[in-house]
Amino acid sequence: MAGVPDAVKEFHVGGYAVLTRWMKQRSQRQINELDVAYFHRLVDAIQQTLDITDRIDQDFSCPRS
Repeated sequence: MAGVPDAVKEFHVGGYAVLTRWMKQRSQRQINELDVAYFHRLVDAIQQTLDITDRIDQDFSCPRS
C-alpha cells in the first residue's frame, strides 16, 4: 500500500482495518482493473472521512460564546 497515508491504512470500522481486510479478502485471486479503481475510491473515501472528522473535532473543541 505504498503511497497510502498511515492514517488511511489504520482506519478501522467495526474493529477491522478497512484496507487490510479488503486486501486479505482478495489475496487468493487476481486483482483486476475494477479492483484497483475501487481500491483508489476506497482510499479517497477514507481520507475524506478523516478530513471531515478532523473538522468536526475542531468545531466542537472551540469554546462557544
